[in-house]
Amino acid sequence: MRYFMLIYAFIFIIGCQSKGTFEDFAHVRQAEKTLTEIRNALEAYKVDHGAYPGPDADLKEVLAFHFSRPIITEHASAPKHTGNIAYAKKRIENMYGILQEFYGLTLSYLPEEMRGKVDSQLAKVMHCLRKYEAEVDLVPFEDTLKVEDPISIVMDVYDKLNKMAPAEQEATIREALLRRATRLATYFDSMKSIVDVVTDTTKLEDYRKRMEILHTLFKRRWAELMGKRVEDTITTTLDEAARNLDELQLDSLTYIEMKTVIDSFRNMEAEYAKWGAIKKGWEGMQRLRLLLDQYQQDIRPMVHTSAIMAKARLGLLKIKDEIEDYRRINGRYPPEEMFDSLRRKAFIEITMGGEVVDYWPEYSIAYAEGPYYELIDTLTQFRVYAYANDPAKSYVYCEVKLKNMWDKVVSTFFKGPIYETPDSTKTYFLKAWANDRGHTLVVARPPTHK
Repeated sequence: MRYFMLIYAFIFIIGCQSKGTFEDFAHVRQAEKTLTEIRNALEAYKVDHGAYPGPDADLKEVLAFHFSRPIITEHASAPKHTGNIAYAKKRIENMYGILQEFYGLTLSYLPEEMRGKVDSQLAKVMHCLRKYEAEVDLVPFEDTLKVEDPISIVMDVYDKLNKMAPAEQEATIREALLRRATRLATYFDSMKSIVDVVTDTTKLEDYRKRMEILHTLFKRRWAELMGKRVEDTITTTLDEAARNLDELQLDSLTYIEMKTVIDSFRNMEAEYAKWGAIKKGWEGMQRLRLLLDQYQQDIRPMVHTSAIMAKARLGLLKIKDEIEDYRRINGRYPPEEMFDSLRRKAFIEITMGGEVVDYWPEYSIAYAEGPYYELIDTLTQFRVYAYANDPAKSYVYCEVKLKNMWDKVVSTFFKGPIYETPDSTKTYFLKAWANDRGHTLVVARPPTHK
C-alpha cells in the first residue's frame, strides 16, 4: 500500500510541474469561465436592447457597462454624517428595545394600582423616541404630547420599582428556593424505597428508569440555581415527576410529602420568576436613563445637520442610480437637458397596489439649491451635485467614473474573443483560445440555443 502511495505522489508532483497537464487544464477552465461571463453579459444586453449586438460590434464598447467598475467619489463629510445618523438610529433602537422588553416582561408583574400609571408614563417616553426617530429621518412629526423631559419620567418609574427592592426580593426567594430544592432532592434520592411496594416488575423497571432521568434533570436545574446555565426547566421536571407518582397511586407518607414539596417549590419558583422580571425592568430603567442622557447631551445636537446632509446625499444617490439605469439601457449617459425628467423619475415609486408615490417633497427639504447634473463624458463620467439646506449651505456631490476592465478580463485568453452573429435577434457564436500550451479552442452560444 505504501508503495502505491509513493507512486501516486510522484505522478502528482510530475503532473504539477509539467506543461500540458494540470497547469494547462487550469488555463482552459479559466478561459471557459471568462467566456461564460461574456455570454452572460450578452444575455443581459439582449434583455435591455431586444437583440444581441450586431455583427460588427466592438464587444469592449457595447459591453462596457457590464465589465466596468464604477469609481464613486463624494464630498469629504459624507462618511461623517452618514455615520452620525447610523449611530443615532442605533441608540434609538436600543432604547426602543428596553421599553419593549419592559412591556413584554415586567409590566404584567407590577401591582395593578401601579401598572396603569407606569404604562401611561412609558407611553410618553415612547412618544419621545418616535419624535427623535422623525428628526433622524428628517420627516414631519406631530408632537401632540409635548414631553419636555423623558429622563425625569424614566427616573420616576425607576424610583417606583426601586421602592419594591426587586434585587433583594429575588435574592431572598432564591435562597429559599435553594433550600427547598435541597429538600426535594432528598425525595428523589428516596424514590427506590417509595416504589418497592409496586408488584408489577415491568412497570416498576420502567418507572425507575424514568425517575432516574427526572433525577438527572432536577440535578441540572439545581445546578442552574447555583449559577450554571442549562436548558431544562424545573416545571417540566416536576410535572413529569408528579404525573408518574400519580400513575403509581401510592399512599405512602413520603409520596404525600413529596407532592406537597413539589407544589410548594413550583409556587415559589413562580414568585422567583416574578421578581426576576421586575428586577430586569428596574435594571432596564437604569440603562434607559443613561442612554437618554447620552442621546440628549451628545447625539441629538448633531442630528439636525447630519440628517440634512445624509438625506441630501441619499437623494443624490437615487438620482445617480437613475442615470446609471439610463446608460445600461441606452449605452451612454443621458444629455444634461434630460436631467429634470430623470430627477423626477428617481423619486417615484409604484406600490404593490399600483399607487404612485412621489418622495421628492420628502427629499427636497434637504436642498438649498439643486440638485444639478454635469455630464463630463457621455460614456464614462458624470457628476450630480447640490447645496445642502444646513446652516453652512454645504456643497454635496456624487461623481461616477467608469473604469473598463475588459482588457483585464480577456487577458486570460491567448486569442479572442471573436464574436459572430448571422441574426442578432436570435443567436451568436463566441469563441476564444485558451492560454494553455495547445491553445485550446473554447466556444459559447446563447443558453437557449438549440
